[in-house]
Amino acid sequence: SIGLDWSSIHGLRTFFVPSDNKAIKELDFGNNVEWSPDGKPFLVYNDQLVYATVYRGRSTYWEIHSCDHNGSSDALIGSGYIVGGVPTTGPVVLLGVIDKCVYFSAIHQEGENRWVEVFALPIDGKGEATSILRTAPARGSSSNVCLVDDQFYTVERNELVRYDLDGLIEAQDIPDAVEPTRV
Repeated sequence: SIGLDWSSIHGLRTFFVPSDNKAIKELDFGNNVEWSPDGKPFLVYNDQLVYATVYRGRSTYWEIHSCDHNGSSDALIGSGYIVGGVPTTGPVVLLGVIDKCVYFSAIHQEGENRWVEVFALPIDGKGEATSILRTAPARGSSSNVCLVDDQFYTVERNELVRYDLDGLIEAQDIPDAVEPTRV
């Protein structure tokens, strides 16, 4: 059967639509899954699609999966709750995969305090998501964080701020130990 082929054009991973232009449904996520309206719906890592699903409720329940590019192998990498998270559509945004960890951001709220939190999750499914960064204040979108070449960029109080990933990981047990760099 004709499937979707992987190819690389100018360094970008893309799908080629088969010549007969017939769409092929790979995975059915069901009606209770919400997608992030302002982030990537999936990432590509070692010929796997890595995707996040979010289930709407009083607290945000998320799952991150990986599957092969014909949908035949679907594995759960991790899942959990954003405690007190704002129950909006798809607040989890995938940021990237570096050193066998997938990074994602989510809106977090406790009372009137609201921020964006960045999590690291081992992509082999053998660990739990660890919070490595909180940015404040959140302006209503978990996509205000961007991961580029081992560095996180975010906007905090109208300033563009850069965090080095190595520093965040080394300091994750020491609150506020990382001094951001103003760009």
